[in-house]
Amino acid sequence: MIKSGDTLHKSYQLLHDAVNPQHAKYTLHMANRLYGHEGFTFLQGTTLYRAELEPLDFVKAPEDSRLKINNWVEKQTAGKIKDLLAKNLINSMTRMVLVNAIYFKGTWEKKFNTQISISMPSLKPVQMMRQEDKFMYRSIEFGNDPPSIMLLLMPSSITDDSTGLKKLEKELNLEKLREWTHSSKMFQKKVEVFLPKFRLEESYGLKNPLSDLGMPDAFSLSNADFSGITGNRDLFVSAVVHKAFVEVNEEGTEAAAATAAVLMLTCAFTEPSPIVRFDHPFLFFIRHNNSGSILFWGRCDSP
Repeated sequence: MIKSGDTLHKSYQLLHDAVNPQHAKYTLHMANRLYGHEGFTFLQGTTLYRAELEPLDFVKAPEDSRLKINNWVEKQTAGKIKDLLAKNLINSMTRMVLVNAIYFKGTWEKKFNTQISISMPSLKPVQMMRQEDKFMYRSIEFGNDPPSIMLLLMPSSITDDSTGLKKLEKELNLEKLREWTHSSKMFQKKVEVFLPKFRLEESYGLKNPLSDLGMPDAFSLSNADFSGITGNRDLFVSAVVHKAFVEVNEEGTEAAAATAAVLMLTCAFTEPSPIVRFDHPFLFFIRHNNSGSILFWGRCDSP
């Protein structure tokens, strides 16, 4: 239970440092940046979030400011997230833009053979990767003694028009995910895995979901209180946008995501190896093991 704002901020700093190790066998980069209108007064407070405040002229050059922010996001995500902020999202009333970007690239501990990609007959032909080895059941690992793993959840049978995925999503929460993937319920087993190669890219507006989750005041001209940023209550959030990219192939997984909030004036067995085919929609998660944090999660309906 987090008891204070200070505890929350310090916890974020610890998480940020934990998932950005200097000598990891995978690439994981998380970056934050604040963009404020030049001449507008902001309180100093970048220590815990590792976020620099860069002045931009939103009044006279809103489009140039938008392009500069998008270029920073593209650089932080190795070119995977482009055009995070759409045209006209930044205007002369913008006073601050808060941006978070995360990039992950991990190789499989046991790589799929690039020479064995199989075209599987189904409702839609897809290229499936095949591998037979010992895995922690329900997970595929990145690197030795992996600090990060990919978790794959697929309904065991097709029970409805949604292939059972809606039921799984409805039942899923953080507590159940932790229970299902607890070490006491994970065991090594030799499995023949067929996993489709896939590439996903999606964009979302988060104003309504965040309001539904309990923060409608942040988007209210009259109720928003960001006095911790400026010392007064003259800002509100006009938009929160999120864009994500995930690619899975024989080498491993590459993923990137970026979120921006725009503030205006007033995110081991002996029997034959069982076969696991991911041939209908499934959920996937990339988890940082040491902290238990979910870095990415998504749904693959159609590769």
